[in-house]
Amino acid sequence: METIYIGNLNYKTSAQNLKGIFSRYGKVSDVNLLKIPGTEKSKGIAFVKMQKKDQAQKAIDSLNATQLDGRTVKVSFAIDNHEVKKQREVEDKKKVAKEISEEKIIVAKKRRRRRGLQELFDNVRK
Repeated sequence: METIYIGNLNYKTSAQNLKGIFSRYGKVSDVNLLKIPGTEKSKGIAFVKMQKKDQAQKAIDSLNATQLDGRTVKVSFAIDNHEVKKQREVEDKKKVAKEISEEKIIVAKKRRRRRGLQELFDNVRK
């Protein structure tokens, strides 16, 4: 199942209208038209779930940057925010691990230098 994002919708566009449009490209299992909480006003954003990826891709290719109810809509595959968040966390952990290992190298190099200087001073005192 593939989820398609539709943005910049006319506020009067209905879920039924979207279902009819996307049904031309394949089986639509769900249409979620986002509304402002406490009202029935549209936010101008919707998500359409389609059964097959190739059908979703056809719909995206055909409908992206086209006029729908007087507005140019943006149509693309929806991004799963959970997956994006997990990916960022993994990248952050790798970055921190790299910084820690670099700090250990720097500290180790500094220790070596101190030992070398200490030996020099010991030799000078003798």
